[in-house]
Amino acid sequence: MRDKDKRIEVMDWMIDDAVSRLDGVPCWLTLYGNKVSVEGLRHEDALKSVIKEGMKIVSSELEHFLANKPNRDLYMNVLKIVA
Repeated sequence: MRDKDKRIEVMDWMIDDAVSRLDGVPCWLTLYGNKVSVEGLRHEDALKSVIKEGMKIVSSELEHFLANKPNRDLYMNVLKIVA
């Protein structure tokens, strides 16, 4: 059997849970699907991995955005309040 012919059983609750916890964002859902189907991670491990990667990306983007802002602390305080 070729790799692309692997059969993976996906339950409806897994899809519903992934959509709910990843806010239905297509790129995160695609990454989740890759983690399950290609990497062979279990549902919960795949979700944790996607969330961890997402946090790294968001943190990096935020650092890049704030890098040369003169009022960086103000931005951070506003983000904390909004969160």
